[in-house]
Amino acid sequence: IQGSSISLGEKEKHYGLMYTLQGTVRNLTISDSRIQVKQEGSWTGAFAGDAFHATFENCHTTATVQITGTYQTAGICANVSRSSVIRGCTNGADITATESAGSGAGIVCYTGSAVTECKNTGTVTSSGDAAGIAVSANDGLADCENTGNVSAGGYAAGIACRFGDGALNG
Repeated sequence: IQGSSISLGEKEKHYGLMYTLQGTVRNLTISDSRIQVKQEGSWTGAFAGDAFHATFENCHTTATVQITGTYQTAGICANVSRSSVIRGCTNGADITATESAGSGAGIVCYTGSAVTECKNTGTVTSSGDAAGIAVSANDGLADCENTGNVSAGGYAAGIACRFGDGALNG
């Protein structure tokens, strides 16, 4: 997908290529695009705002993408529940989360599923918490890498701010 511009400020909660994903997105790249959401409390991701029982595999955003959201803003998906897969994804987009209670992440803000073999090279900026891969990872991270700049008004981490039951490997 190339050359898209999404600028929203209405009453929805989830924003991205898809509102909510329950399915599979595989081998897809978004480039030369801009996503800008002004709605307070929004979950914004390049591919989806929210996902459950979903798979994101080999999904990529390039350095020519800009994503600006308010509450949860991420390069792949803002919120991913358990029973999902995030594997082999990369983010090169610049991510900005504007709410002080919110967060920004290169791959996913909050996940109840494992994140494996993912990489962030984009700049992540948040008025709240920020991380290169995931702000909160409750089922582990493996073989992930961040080389992008991360800055936050709250907690900031190159990989993840918080871990649940899972492990950090690689």
